[in-house]
Amino acid sequence: MNLKSNFTPPEHNRYYPLFQPVRDTRIDTIKGLLIILVVFGHLLEQFLNNRVNIIAYNLIYSFHMPLFIIISGYFFNPGQKIEKLKYSTIKLAESFFWFFILYQCLRWFEYGHLSVNDLISPPYIMWYLWTLIFWRITGRLIYNKRECRKTSIILAFGLALLIGLLPLKNEFSIQRFFAFAFFFVIGIYMRNNQIKLNKYLLIASIPILFVGCYVLLKQTGRSFDDLRWILYYNRPYQTIYDVMLRFITLILGLSISLLMWNSIKGHRIMSKIGSATLSIYLLHLLPVKFYAYLAEIHNLPHDIISSLFITLGIVYSIYIISRNKHIECILNPLSHSLKLIKRSHVRIES
Repeated sequence: MNLKSNFTPPEHNRYYPLFQPVRDTRIDTIKGLLIILVVFGHLLEQFLNNRVNIIAYNLIYSFHMPLFIIISGYFFNPGQKIEKLKYSTIKLAESFFWFFILYQCLRWFEYGHLSVNDLISPPYIMWYLWTLIFWRITGRLIYNKRECRKTSIILAFGLALLIGLLPLKNEFSIQRFFAFAFFFVIGIYMRNNQIKLNKYLLIASIPILFVGCYVLLKQTGRSFDDLRWILYYNRPYQTIYDVMLRFITLILGLSISLLMWNSIKGHRIMSKIGSATLSIYLLHLLPVKFYAYLAEIHNLPHDIISSLFITLGIVYSIYIISRNKHIECILNPLSHSLKLIKRSHVRIES
């Protein structure tokens, strides 16, 4: 592993808390590709009734959230002013609770009931916002005046493995908080350091890691189709093979993420999509569920090619909506309403 500095830090500050990575089109391009894969994966999830869809789904889930979370960690500045962190955290929390209610209603509509466990488990996609809030708070507490080192990555990797020993599933997304925190810590580490591995070594290792997953699944009487249950990182271990599977899938997710990070070039259209990832992430599940509902009733196409075109339509539609200046009233209705009230008071007083 070749570690090189990405920038020349000021000599007077050991941690460089004022450093903020420049958001270039290359990273926004990666985000654009990832959000398309997120929507594509969730659409395929509605139609896991053939091998092609299942294999594509497993491939997507092996890296799309790990890389997304690495990028989240990379753009999180632990040394930022507390007022800025508080403001962004409150807005994230507002979006979370608003869409938590919305998607709990959708869950009730889909399944016809809500259990107590459902009420303490973030529904559908909301686990990411929930854990992101606490990753940011934890990152601030740990790395505000301390540099993120390789030992932090090793510790996070160990916790990602150990959490599977606890008999927890989706409750408060605790399993996912610790499992995926490994990637968030890597993102923070990459703010000051470049992780550069040989591209051909990564390409060669990825199929070997997939084969390793296949062999371990076979040992427990499962097939490659069942890999998705491991990649969710939301279940406790049942056997020693599950520990080994989590170990391999964490390395697999990191390997593919680093390969994409160091290989993808900037693309103008894709980078624009990448600039609207939060809006697309929060809003895409409604049209996905609606299409799945229509497909079941009217026997609409749901093969992998059709699903890809539908995905692109959903992503582009939400991107167009996100460009409207009033998108905030959908994502953050409370703060948007308070802002409008404050403006109206200022106008009256003037």
